[in-house]
Amino acid sequence: MKTNKLLIFASLLGLIVLAFQACQPEEYSLGEVISKNDLQFNISQNPDDPNMVLLQSQTPGVTPLWITPTGRSQKIIDTVRLPFPGDYNFVYGVESAGGFVQADTITVSITTTNTDYIKDPLWVKLTGGVGESKTWILDNGNYGLANGPLSYADPGQEQDWGNYQTNWDPAGSDIGATDADYQAEMTFDLINGAHITTVKPNEAGGGESGVFNMNVNDHTLSTTDATIIRLAAFIPNATNWNNNLKILELTENQLRIAVMRTNDEGPWLYVFNYVSKDYTENYVPEDVPDPNFDFGDQMTILAGATSKTWKLSTETPFNWTDLTGAFLNPWYAITDYPDWTGYNADAIPNIENIRMEFTKTGDVIITNNDGTTETGTFSIMEKTNLVTFDGVKPSFLISGGWVTATTTDYYEDEAGNVITGDNQWKIVKVQSMAGIATDVWFGKRDTQKDEYMVYHFVLAGNIPDFKREVTKALAGGIVDTSSRSFKIDLNWPIDWKNPMGVGWTLPGVTEDWYWSDSIAASVADQRLTFKQINGELTATKVDEQGNTTSSAVTIDADTRSISIPDMDIIKFGAGSWLNTSGPTYYVMSYDFQNVKNSGIWLGVKTGDTEYTSYHYIVAE
Repeated sequence: MKTNKLLIFASLLGLIVLAFQACQPEEYSLGEVISKNDLQFNISQNPDDPNMVLLQSQTPGVTPLWITPTGRSQKIIDTVRLPFPGDYNFVYGVESAGGFVQADTITVSITTTNTDYIKDPLWVKLTGGVGESKTWILDNGNYGLANGPLSYADPGQEQDWGNYQTNWDPAGSDIGATDADYQAEMTFDLINGAHITTVKPNEAGGGESGVFNMNVNDHTLSTTDATIIRLAAFIPNATNWNNNLKILELTENQLRIAVMRTNDEGPWLYVFNYVSKDYTENYVPEDVPDPNFDFGDQMTILAGATSKTWKLSTETPFNWTDLTGAFLNPWYAITDYPDWTGYNADAIPNIENIRMEFTKTGDVIITNNDGTTETGTFSIMEKTNLVTFDGVKPSFLISGGWVTATTTDYYEDEAGNVITGDNQWKIVKVQSMAGIATDVWFGKRDTQKDEYMVYHFVLAGNIPDFKREVTKALAGGIVDTSSRSFKIDLNWPIDWKNPMGVGWTLPGVTEDWYWSDSIAASVADQRLTFKQINGELTATKVDEQGNTTSSAVTIDADTRSISIPDMDIIKFGAGSWLNTSGPTYYVMSYDFQNVKNSGIWLGVKTGDTEYTSYHYIVAE
């Protein structure tokens, strides 16, 4: 054990220039170079407590830069407390007017254990306590804690222990989390040392064994020879996975660690959400009834005034949703389906002739793909959106020998709770145009997971004309001459929507990374006016400088888009990066019944399934 004072006057061997990730000193102009021979510092152990290592910089006129087992420090005098035996490396360096100089590594051997250093309750929450271990996994969103394995937070705001705010909490499916990511584990233990052991089926190598230190005052975590578990796809996006990672939250069951994104997307905080494995294995979700949806008169949705006939969509016949109706897979076109589903253009003949006719009197006629028909009745429980069939059970093989659109069987859980009734579907999603339901997703409740397998049916006839309805929405009419002027909604200006028109921003809530008062001012007086003469549509824009431009407008029902070839829509000023370039703009609203009060969303395609969408409301 080294208890003597180690006063170091190192011989000059060379000048080493280092770039420290965690602490960068102020800039200096070049001056006289300090040699290693001039470095004066003291590293010693407290004779009354050899687990306490005392650091003292004695070189005058410089900024010290310590590298210690617990992280980096710029303090002239500092104390490092190491609870367990081991050989620990310390490096002393200084930044002066002449540049950076570093001494040789000093190894301090500790042979004693001081458990006083790990009595803080946070050590117990992280590891289970002295002589114990505790395993953590990424949160998949199913344990009543985080919404998924990763959240985002603005580093420009204070983000510290107990005082942080995330700005996006996506589900794992929204950011590409894989089964291998969820199988990763990390175990912290205090068994003859502070160890971290990982199992990483999502990373090359498969796992690691290392050591860690937690600073309970600064709420940081540092690891050596191992890293925290993370989403494999995000590893290239950050450079520091080991040193002084911020702990934002640590309870008996939840751990949240912030890692700075450093790629070309710009700095942002990844907040990794973990849950203790023991908690997941014993978690019993609260018995909460499935949420219901307010679609209005669901008999009218299915049967209209007398009857309506529906066919299974050949473009997107099935998907899965959570209990709120949010899609779990980004399948918005036939080409989006992965091979394991077996669904592609070759499978269309399996389903293209399927029809279901619902009548206002409660009768249902099913036409199978081979042309045979079956009849029965149906009833609707409006409050719970449940459609119950009697005398007939819909069952349509879609693809892969296993993807089948069929209804539920009766099922109770071990506690006697009814999870699914017999021969039922739930209306999970509805899309309308001009007040007429054109798309319905019937959901089959999973008995083991909180999700639905949904089957997409589209109206087989009497579908409202898209071009006509969009013309009415934009210009306020379809015959003779009419016009309508729009402005950007400053209360809810922008959203990022999927092809279903679903986004994530909220009215009255904006973020400074895309919006500011000056950007709002740049668009406040701009106007976009659509005019139709006997159904022929034109657009006129008044820009920020008061200039006027005009263009013809064409509408494409197949792509749900409009083309404005001779001008762009309203452009955002004040240095905004938002893209409003045309000529193609996608109509991201679906039902055009209330444009006068709710406005309309026009989008620019900015990703495979992402549309940067702008909210236009009718100008007064």
